[in-house]
Amino acid sequence: MISRTPVAADLFTRRIQDAAAERPLRPVRILAAGCGDPAMPRLDLPSVLEHHVTGIDEDTPALRAAAAARGDLDVIQLGDLRTARLAPRAFDVVYSAYLIERTPHAELVLDRCVSALRPGGILLLRLRDRDSALGFCERLTGTRRRRHSAHAAPRPLPAVYGRLAGARGVHWYCLMRGLSIAEEYATRTLTPTGHLASTCRALHVATRGRLSADHDQLVYVIRKPENRAARLL
Repeated sequence: MISRTPVAADLFTRRIQDAAAERPLRPVRILAAGCGDPAMPRLDLPSVLEHHVTGIDEDTPALRAAAAARGDLDVIQLGDLRTARLAPRAFDVVYSAYLIERTPHAELVLDRCVSALRPGGILLLRLRDRDSALGFCERLTGTRRRRHSAHAAPRPLPAVYGRLAGARGVHWYCLMRGLSIAEEYATRTLTPTGHLASTCRALHVATRGRLSADHDQLVYVIRKPENRAARLL
């Protein structure tokens, strides 16, 4: 069940620390999928935590520049995420933020990421919810929301909101791939104003909360099973 409690800012940091504690004799290896989106939060990992971060994203000028400017990546890979060369079972953690909703055929990208995740590894996901009131408006109008910070960089690729960009899609994917959802949160990161705010409230009421105005983002901590017989990827 989706938790409506606020998500701690350091949730992913703590989960990466947990992954490091499971393998104390070697650095934790992290794959940052979609690292070229300026909206993707940087990994703020403690200096005492030994880690190696590989960033991967499409090879476009905007994404390439944003990935290079991050400063938290040890290696940057650029190319088609659906066919990217990733060694199987090479990473302890896969971290992805705001990639699923801007990627056509996102299940192919996730398949590559999950295949690169070791048994028992964790997949950390942030995504804009296509089934929130804001997500529905964006899908309906075909436009992107403006961020409410004057200093926020524009998204380098538009959102396409495929079927995985929502709770039902994520649950379907995890069920089909033998993955376990350990934590699931719905949060609000954007505050609509004016006519958009009125529309979102009206959608919330008309759909009895199915198109929720209370959140726009979903956050997941997903685990790949240790059991070899259960592993599909």
